[in-house]
Amino acid sequence: MTLADRVAVVTGAGHGIGKATALALARAGAHVAMVDIDQAAAEKTAAEITALGRRSVALGIDVGDLAGIDQMACRVADTFGQIDILVNNAGVTRRAYIMDLTEDDWERIMRVNAKGVFPSPARGTRARRTPSTPRARPP
Repeated sequence: MTLADRVAVVTGAGHGIGKATALALARAGAHVAMVDIDQAAAEKTAAEITALGRRSVALGIDVGDLAGIDQMACRVADTFGQIDILVNNAGVTRRAYIMDLTEDDWERIMRVNAKGVFPSPARGTRARRTPSTPRARPP
């Protein structure tokens, strides 16, 4: 598979499956934006991708926050001029007996795992731009 000069955004790219996915996309030729709430981890993954000869950017963003998702889409579009691939990998959980979960635990899980996935494609598409179509900034 070749993804030469495609631009990928991978959320949760600082660790685990997200990091492995970002590296695999880079090995296939894509430039990659690493998005993770842990800025240092995103930067480490970005450095590994740059070492592979691909362009990268690290974004310390909480994908459970709409303003963060808008910032992510704009930063990627400003850096690369396009978004071709979106991997919504970020996710959280709390290992606990269901009766021990607090409302705050539940809100965090839903904010990242549901809210972080739903608006990303729409906002990413709005932020896309090509030479023939100017990019509209998200609201």
